[in-house]
Amino acid sequence: MHFIHKSDNRRKQILDPIAELHPAVTIYDGSAHERRRQRSTRLHGCEALEYRHHRAHEEPMLAIPDALAWCRQRGGPWKAGATEFVSDVKVV
Repeated sequence: MHFIHKSDNRRKQILDPIAELHPAVTIYDGSAHERRRQRSTRLHGCEALEYRHHRAHEEPMLAIPDALAWCRQRGGPWKAGATEFVSDVKVV
């Protein structure tokens, strides 16, 4: 779900039902240097990563972590509202 093209009211309409689910999300921060990312990924038990871009209808449950990741990245009140659902942040 791409929040960039949504109004703040629409974002809130989407996030309110997500908040009612009380999800526990682990964020994997991949912004580190490439070598560090590869080494850290292996330390977390993943030998190989594969990137696949799915359409929303193919993986509908990805809308929840996608929305919360957007909030964290956006910062300000959006990040504050999503903080209670982030159980862990791992730098990979």
